[in-house]
Amino acid sequence: MKIDTKKVFSCLFIAVVLCYSFVTFLSIGNDPRKKESSSPREKSYASEYPFEQPLVTSHKTSVMDSVNQIIKDSKSFTTTYNYLYYDIVEKQRLLDRAFFHYNLTTSLSGTKNSKYDAQDVVVKHENGVLSFVTDEVNVEQAISNVTEFSRYLSDQGIEKQLFFMPAAKHGSIPEEYQDVYIDHYDEMRQTILDGLQNSRFDVMSFDDSMEDFEADEKDLFFQTDHHWLPMTGISACRSIVPWLNENGFPVDQHIYDAENYKIDYSEIPFLGSQGRKVTLAYADLEKMPLVKPLYDSSLTVHLSYGDQTLSGTIEETLLADSYLKETNLYNNSHYNYYGHGSQGLVSIHNNNMHDGSRILVLKESFANCMYPYMPSMAEYIDVIDLRHFDGSLKGFISKNKPEAVIMIYGVQGFFGYRLYSMAENPFYFE
Repeated sequence: MKIDTKKVFSCLFIAVVLCYSFVTFLSIGNDPRKKESSSPREKSYASEYPFEQPLVTSHKTSVMDSVNQIIKDSKSFTTTYNYLYYDIVEKQRLLDRAFFHYNLTTSLSGTKNSKYDAQDVVVKHENGVLSFVTDEVNVEQAISNVTEFSRYLSDQGIEKQLFFMPAAKHGSIPEEYQDVYIDHYDEMRQTILDGLQNSRFDVMSFDDSMEDFEADEKDLFFQTDHHWLPMTGISACRSIVPWLNENGFPVDQHIYDAENYKIDYSEIPFLGSQGRKVTLAYADLEKMPLVKPLYDSSLTVHLSYGDQTLSGTIEETLLADSYLKETNLYNNSHYNYYGHGSQGLVSIHNNNMHDGSRILVLKESFANCMYPYMPSMAEYIDVIDLRHFDGSLKGFISKNKPEAVIMIYGVQGFFGYRLYSMAENPFYFE
């Protein structure tokens, strides 16, 4: 009797899919690694800061947004409710590593000259640090938007403008993949810095400051996450102080000395954004450092996420222990301990200052472990993440009249121009 191998494999495939679907169904609400919690909502600022002109979204954009949302919701459902999902993925990664010796995200380690989304390609370096491969992207429109925004600020009488570019992990591609992947980080960084010379922003790149650090990347960044370590973020705050002093903000640079902070570590292990992509087959767990100021502080902080107001020290208001309780490595980032994660608007009032000074910070997630340590820079600091803020930025500026604007956007943050709809675009400055 001749066996039809195609039919056998087809039946096995169908059986696996049915079993997987059955496990997903049984897993709903019963994930032993995930505790139920009521999720607060992001406050809407659309009525408080309305746009002069309503957002115009093309039919094509609206359809793509809907499709992307369906894909996002489907992935979220699968990874949340099927607690075997990542166990299966990890086994696949282990097999790929054992038989094919992959050193990158296996699903994307394709053939030579293949097209790929470099934001999803992860390299493991000799020192154990994981990093993304930076793609070559057209950022002309994003640079143009920043330049136009700087002119708008000048027209509003706001001449104190700083564009601060965080550093990012990057390095040489392993030799066996150099003919497949090319890292364009240095090239893209220089393109952005050159383009911003036409704006009215003072431009500072922390990559230049890091050249003075005698430290390995693993001492400055998380090993499994694309963000930098909080003490590196504090060093970034320190590097901004001379600019602030020159522009009339009397900040003591020594407040950012290492001896003014205590470092504890979370009890629950942490797996960062890059580690979650390659799974534990390639990544090692690490502990989240919890950096707490030793100096006195008194703040009143309003968070758009949950529309809540907190009072107390930096530790009590801007460092969130609640994000450290999640044990599911793949469904939460302990990095949200800093600043309560990315949200539309965080308004900080330093109760120990009475000079009326106000700074507006526009940022992406690298600044999450910076702004909790920035309250000494001004009496009022407003932190806006345009990916989550649904009001008019110009309306906010007109009403609150900041003395200075600091933008904190990294190289890969510029890729957001093509990834987000207009309403969530970090470069839509209307």
